[in-house]
Amino acid sequence: MKTNIVESGRHVSKAQVQEFARRARTEPAEAARVILNAVEKDKQHVFVGTDAKALAAAKRVAPASTLAFVAWAMPRLPGGE
Repeated sequence: MKTNIVESGRHVSKAQVQEFARRARTEPAEAARVILNAVEKDKQHVFVGTDAKALAAAKRVAPASTLAFVAWAMPRLPGGE
């Protein structure tokens, strides 16, 4: 989600802030709309953004493989030490 939360993080480089800004696609207002719609429809789960939807779908199809992939991928992402 496009917010400035990364900028206020400890040990965050300028390159990491720029990379986050480049990758973040969902505006806060859009996230709020999705969440409020889910609450109004009494949904148990809310997935904001295509990445969250894709991971949720993958986890339903192949939970162990999805978790293994996430564990593998996280350290490889910028700032994912």
